[in-house]
Amino acid sequence: MNRKMWLLAAMVPAIGLSAASGLSQPEDRPQRPQRQGFDPAQFVERMMERDADGDGKLSKEELGPRGEQMLERLDSNEDGLLDRAELEASFANRTQPRVRGPEGTPGPAMSFEDGMSQAGRAMRRLRRSDFSENTREGDLMAVQMVQMGLLTAKQQLNTVEMSEAAREKFGDNTSRYHLAMRRDLVTAVREALDLEMAIASGNAEKAQTILARLLEQQDQSHDLFQHEEEEHEDEAVRPATRRLRPGGDGG
Repeated sequence: MNRKMWLLAAMVPAIGLSAASGLSQPEDRPQRPQRQGFDPAQFVERMMERDADGDGKLSKEELGPRGEQMLERLDSNEDGLLDRAELEASFANRTQPRVRGPEGTPGPAMSFEDGMSQAGRAMRRLRRSDFSENTREGDLMAVQMVQMGLLTAKQQLNTVEMSEAAREKFGDNTSRYHLAMRRDLVTAVREALDLEMAIASGNAEKAQTILARLLEQQDQSHDLFQHEEEEHEDEAVRPATRRLRPGGDGG
């Protein structure tokens, strides 16, 4: 073997080892742990673990050092306590759904009517259900859409003008009007959460009872908060609260 061939034979194994070493480095290099995003559901669960007396609500003392501040911001029904629905609603306000603009750019926030329309479509799906095992997956998706729609509407309630029926009750006090609407929406969200629990538990009878209660509550809210002229508008133009009424094509 001449000198050139000998040098080449000696270099090949060295090059092979170097390449193998280079290829293996990414696997040998310690991986940086991925940061986990904040999970509102886990936070709510941790907060509810502070419920020392098991009444399903958190007092200022149970909430801890920031209890008073949390009550001021989140206590929508002004009972001096926070429950699961009020905690979950607070995170829905932070993560407001948005529609997409041209080419995937962020569009404007969903409106009150968008939220109520979404809830109404899902309610029609639930009214047709017998809450059996065969429909459970679709029922759970529908009730979640109801919750999301109601929470979106709640976030945008300050944009809703006062109806004539509401003006007779509240006069020009828009603050009282919006607080009353907020309480009704929170009540509806609570019912929707109870409905989800009944569906997930396979309790069809309870689910039907809660659904009827939710429909009745929405019907009463409709009579107070919806503008009279909206009754005569085409459903495609103004589908909002009318879709939540029991019976008929519009809900």
